[in-house]
Amino acid sequence: MPIGVGLILSAFVLTAIYVRRANGEFDDLNNAILKEAQQ
Repeated sequence: MPIGVGLILSAFVLTAIYVRRANGEFDDLNNAILKEAQQ
């Protein structure tokens, strides 16, 4: 039982980390690509 709860909590934590990273880094990369494509 505790292992299952830990697994679910770790999945939420990893998802939150990924979402924060994706919203920050990948948006910057996306904007750079769009700027180059418009030239």
